[in-house]
Amino acid sequence: MTEPRFLRIGGEGDDVAAWQRQLVALGYRLIVDGDFGPRTDAATRSFQRARNLAVDGIVGPRTRAAAASLTTPSGLVAKVTTPLSEKALRDVLARGHELRFGRAPSPERLACAWAHVAHENARGRAVHCNNLGNISAFSWPNTYYVIRVQERVQKNPDVWRWVDMRFRAHAAPEVGSSDYWAVMAQSYAAALVLFDAGRPYEAALALGRKGYFTAHPEPYATSMAQLYRSFPADGGAKG
Repeated sequence: MTEPRFLRIGGEGDDVAAWQRQLVALGYRLIVDGDFGPRTDAATRSFQRARNLAVDGIVGPRTRAAAASLTTPSGLVAKVTTPLSEKALRDVLARGHELRFGRAPSPERLACAWAHVAHENARGRAVHCNNLGNISAFSWPNTYYVIRVQERVQKNPDVWRWVDMRFRAHAAPEVGSSDYWAVMAQSYAAALVLFDAGRPYEAALALGRKGYFTAHPEPYATSMAQLYRSFPADGGAKG
């Protein structure tokens, strides 16, 4: 059986395309064209850096094995707590944004996202299966875990019920972060505009209007605004 060849910048072929597809599945934005060009090289180096591998842009056995370990199958998995410190949550949100969009987030966007995820995941203490933001798994083809939660199923008058909900599971925090940003861009673009403006209270209300959460919007928005002011920026809390 032929061993997979080493891949590096300048390479071409089906095995390059297969590697690109793996990177895309992990959240990197690439065109799968079988051409190992500068963007594929940059994504490979970013992946190696995130997994504490030699950052040389060469896809060899260790890089392949690390990517294979993150391959997402489908089906129910156990709920495993994968906590992050407040600063680690900040950093992984920034890395996930770079993976998804190819650029760093603005300080305002990052602080609002941190406040949002910190509200959803108890400042990083209650992250499960690397799911940042408690993204549900409706129409999700990959792994998921189940939590029994109390949801508001009717408004005016309010009716709350305990339901078993599916949530997305990810193999690594940066993959969960990239998925968070993808969901925000695809389904909550209006909230992202308010993230960029540094308006966490209004952003939370926009998330509620689009159905991100079913809780009462004002307490949710107040919490996000308070968390925004305590964002762990390098220079201290936001004013």
